[in-house]
Amino acid sequence: MFKKILPLLLVASLFLTASSSVQALNTTALQISNMEIDIWPDYDQPSTLVIYHISFASLTNFPAKVSFTIPASAGDPYSVAMKDLDGLLYDLEYSVVSDGNWNRIEFISSTPDIQLEFYDPIKQAADGSYNYSLRWISDYPIADLKMVVQKPKYATTMTIQPDFGPGVVSQDDGLTYFTTDVGSLNQGDSINVSLSYLKANDLLSASILPVHAINPLPQNTSLWQTIIGLFKPVWENRSLLISSGLLFAGILLLFLGFWLSIRKKSLRMETVAEVATDNPPTKKINTSETLEVYCHVCGKRARPGDLYCRTCGSKLIQR
Repeated sequence: MFKKILPLLLVASLFLTASSSVQALNTTALQISNMEIDIWPDYDQPSTLVIYHISFASLTNFPAKVSFTIPASAGDPYSVAMKDLDGLLYDLEYSVVSDGNWNRIEFISSTPDIQLEFYDPIKQAADGSYNYSLRWISDYPIADLKMVVQKPKYATTMTIQPDFGPGVVSQDDGLTYFTTDVGSLNQGDSINVSLSYLKANDLLSASILPVHAINPLPQNTSLWQTIIGLFKPVWENRSLLISSGLLFAGILLLFLGFWLSIRKKSLRMETVAEVATDNPPTKKINTSETLEVYCHVCGKRARPGDLYCRTCGSKLIQR
C-alpha cells in the first residue's frame, strides 16, 4: 500500500516546493530600506563607474525577480551580484531589455542585498574639462537614499550639481568623497547629478591605490557567534525554510520507500527459504531404470508393481 502512494507523496512534495518558489518570485510589494549610489569618474577606466548598493526591506520576500534601469549609454552592466549569507558577493545571471534611453536589467536574487555596477562614458569639452551627468529614476520605493561622488585622484578642481557639500578625504585610499543624504523616495522619482572637473593627465585613480584584503578576517569573533551569524538569515527567510523542509521531507520519503522495498524483498526470500526447508523435494523413481517383467505363460508385459498378469492371471515371476 505504501509503495503505491509513495509516488503521489513525492509529487505532492515537489509541487508544494515549486508553488512556494513561484509565490516568492511573484512578490510585487518590494521596498528598498536603504540604497547607496556611488559615482566614481576615472577610477579604473576612462569612464564613470556607477555602483548601486541595494538592501531590500524584507528577507522573507526572497527569492524574487528584481529589475533596475541604467542609462542606455552604459550598455550592459559590468556586474550584477548578490551578497550571500557568508557576506561574499556572487554573480547573477541577468537579461537586458532595451527601453529607449534606458536598459532594464532583470534578474532573480535569493537575498535582499544586491550590488549592480556599470560604466558610463565621460564627455570632454573643448576647454579640456571632463563632464558627466546621471539621470536616475527610482525603480522601487526607498526609505533612505545616499549618493556618493568620488573625486578623481589627479583632478585639480571639481564641481557637483546639486551641491554635495564639502568633501572628506578617506584614510583608506586618500581620495576625496562628496556625500549627500537624499532621504526617502517614491517609485518613479528622479534625480539629476552633474559633474565637471579639470585634470592635467590621463592617469586613473585606481593606479595609485594600495592593495587591501577584500574580505578581512573578523577579529575576536567566537565560533558560536560565527555560526549564529550564518544561520540567522536562514531562520528569518520563511519561504526558504518551507522550501527546504518540503525538499527534505521528499528526500526522506524516497529513502524510506527504498528501504521498505529492500526489506520486503528480503522477507519474501526468507519465506521462500523456510517453505523449501519444511517441504523437502520427494525422490522420484526413474521408471526407465526399473527391470521389465513379462508373464511366463502368455508373454504379456506387466506394469511396474504388478504381482499377477493382467491378461491370464498367472502369478508373475520377479527377476
